[in-house]
Amino acid sequence: MGGSAPELEITIISAKHLKNVNWRNGDLRPYATFWFNYNYDKPRNTTKVDNSNSTKPVWDEHFVIGLPFPPYSTFLKLEIRHNAQPLHLRKHLVGTLLFKLKDLPDPENSNLIRKFDLTRPSGRPNGKIHLKLCFP
Repeated sequence: MGGSAPELEITIISAKHLKNVNWRNGDLRPYATFWFNYNYDKPRNTTKVDNSNSTKPVWDEHFVIGLPFPPYSTFLKLEIRHNAQPLHLRKHLVGTLLFKLKDLPDPENSNLIRKFDLTRPSGRPNGKIHLKLCFP
C-alpha cells in the first residue's frame, strides 16, 4: 500500500423485510447512514432517501472511504432510518448493523453481494441489508 491509508469500497444495494416504523403516519422513507468505530464527531456517509414507500428499499449507491483505523481493528456501523417529514421531526431508527471488517470473508471480491441481518434497537431482528464490501 506504500504508506497510504487503507480504503474500503462499499455499495449499499438494498434492504428487505424492514418494519415500517412510521406506520401510524404513512409509508416508510428509508435511507442508510454509516461510519466507522463510533466516530460520532466525524461526518457520516449517507444514501439518498428511497421514496418508493416500500419496506424493500433500493439505493445502489457506491462509496470509497479512507479508513480511520487499520482494517483489523475497524468496525462498520450502519443504520437504516426513516426520513420524517417535515424534516424537523425525529428520524426513526429502523435497523442497525455493527460489523468487524476483520471478519469480512474474501475481502478483495468487489462483486460479491453480502447479506447482513439488521437489528432493532431492542436487539430483535429487523430485515436484511445487501452490501458489496471490499478492500481495493
